[in-house]
Amino acid sequence: MFLKYSPLKAKGVSLLSLGRFILCFIHIGACYCCSYDTLLAFALQSREKGQGKRVVQESSNSNSMDVAPSSRSNELQNSKVSLSNTEKLSPENHNLVEVCRVIPNILLDIRYATAHNFLGFSLYAKPACYLHKKVADALLKVQEELASMGLGLKIFDGYRPLSVQQLMWKAVKDERYVANPMQGGRHTRGTAVDLTLVNHEGRELEMPTSYDDFTEKAHSDYSDLPKKTLQNRALLANVMKRQGFQQLPTEWWHFDFEGWNDDIQFPSLDIELEQLK
Repeated sequence: MFLKYSPLKAKGVSLLSLGRFILCFIHIGACYCCSYDTLLAFALQSREKGQGKRVVQESSNSNSMDVAPSSRSNELQNSKVSLSNTEKLSPENHNLVEVCRVIPNILLDIRYATAHNFLGFSLYAKPACYLHKKVADALLKVQEELASMGLGLKIFDGYRPLSVQQLMWKAVKDERYVANPMQGGRHTRGTAVDLTLVNHEGRELEMPTSYDDFTEKAHSDYSDLPKKTLQNRALLANVMKRQGFQQLPTEWWHFDFEGWNDDIQFPSLDIELEQLK
């Protein structure tokens, strides 16, 4: 049953009462909207945890890093556009060569040309590896020595444009794992290479961790490992050392060529991979 109601004429009902009624109605509506927004935000957050991109976050252990989902990848991808417009540090004679042309039988697994990396999205326009000519020539000798053992190399990364290094630094400001681009970097000079050993069938030999594992287990002096793993890591380090490469203490896969920090001989570059031939 409905009653005919006039707020101006009904007995005992004042304008003040009407105002209170309206305010109460608005309050109820606001509470409903607030609850809906809260539920929606929770749902989106839950979806992001399941489908978000991967970035590195500091763990409770100061000596390790954890990879976790986050929407920060969108921010990082957007920042790459502006970073690519920064001043180019690319001399005309860059001395970079494509490794496959120097070492035709070498295997490549360029992770940063795919989404299979710690950031969760592609950073390179093509899956190619470039190094300074001196470095590539030294790596050829490594490959030849390994071939006599029925082994070979697989490369994960080589030369890296400075703009990409800036992108990584924005995600992981930890110099144990990512070089500070303000200091020129390592990969940006074409003197650093990330790699592992493979057998004659192209299968990776057992190593301490997977590529880009930011934990103590990936450190070159970590010893709580199976005997065979320790032997493989030592073999890689020794054969690289004989040709002038030094293993990075925090990454068993990363090697720097001797004199890598010589700004005159090996300057940092910001040439996109698609611009190289």
